Amino acid sequence: MLAAGLPVSRQAVVKHLQVLEAAGLVTGARSGREVRYVVRPDPLDATADWLAARSAAWDRRLRSLKRAAEAPPAAP
Repeated sequence: MLAAGLPVSRQAVVKHLQVLEAAGLVTGARSGREVRYVVRPDPLDATADWLAARSAAWDRRLRSLKRAAEAPPAAP
């Protein structure tokens, strides 16, 4: 059981899994009294791709800012 290894109640874990399922990040399938969840990688891959693009853009901006800050002062 997933909740056994976590410092939160079983009910809290269930609520979090329901939120993840509603967001399309996991899929739950009932197996007797249990619900087994499986991670859906596609939405997570899309999120990772989006974050990578944002990271690359910020890296470019920060490099440009660093060059400007380290440039010798212009002569008056």
